[in-house]
Amino acid sequence: MDVKRLDTLVRPASDPIQPASTPETDFKLLKVSYDGKCEVEREAKGSAIKARLMYRVRTGQMIFSTIRATDGAIGIVPQEMDGGLVSDTSYTVFDWLKGGSPEDMAYLWAVLRSHELRADMQSLSPGSGRYTTYWPEVGKILLPWLDEPKRRDIGRALLTTWEKEKQVPKDLAAALSKLDPL
Repeated sequence: MDVKRLDTLVRPASDPIQPASTPETDFKLLKVSYDGKCEVEREAKGSAIKARLMYRVRTGQMIFSTIRATDGAIGIVPQEMDGGLVSDTSYTVFDWLKGGSPEDMAYLWAVLRSHELRADMQSLSPGSGRYTTYWPEVGKILLPWLDEPKRRDIGRALLTTWEKEKQVPKDLAAALSKLDPL
């Protein structure tokens, strides 16, 4: 099995935006939960956003919580959150350096969220609490990098599962709607 440094696979992305410069624009403000899912924290007009600078994220990018990645707060931007904003001080957004696929990003997500890699990130974290993780320091962590067919198989399985997970609430609502005539 190959081993790669994180900084040979991804680089920080930067699409800065000053929300106050477009005060009437509606923005989705995103966060990443400890279980690794991107979520809309709230929606707000540019004029209501206090942060001077934020980053716009795109589908397929990885959002890495500077404050709690060691607790699993690492997510991949789903299509429905494309164009959302994250704090420039609380998150690092990553793009592939070259040639990565959605399956590779899903594989990377799973590996980075493993207990072993989170422990490696924690050992690189400064201070007594050891819960903040900064680039470029985190770029030094070593990742197991399976051959392409195995990596893509794992990533594809995750992507398929996430799509099914999105469908479950719709299926549940449809099933429960059959009670409406009662």
